[in-house]
Amino acid sequence: MNFLRENGWGMAGKLRDNVIYATKIPKDFHNYFSTDDQSKKSYYYCHCPRIHEMLGKNEKTIDANYCYCGAGYYKDLWEYITQNEVKVEIIKSIMDGDDVCQIAIYL
Repeated sequence: MNFLRENGWGMAGKLRDNVIYATKIPKDFHNYFSTDDQSKKSYYYCHCPRIHEMLGKNEKTIDANYCYCGAGYYKDLWEYITQNEVKVEIIKSIMDGDDVCQIAIYL
């Protein structure tokens, strides 16, 4: 739990200035942390069924902009919580070779 909190993993993220930086938690948490194989880590990490399937078959993945679909979930949630419009931005994506997916939520 300390690791998650310290690194801002999960929906709550970490607030800096007026921006929440939320790093997604791996879909298959236990397998993600039990391997050092980066391709397996990416597979275990991704929540998106379409991307997850591509990663599992070692197929070419699509552009990280596709991840804005998932970022929309954060947008909807934080707009409901704050009762104000928020902007979201993909900061990191496994689709771009990053180790994690991170979304900035501009309050």
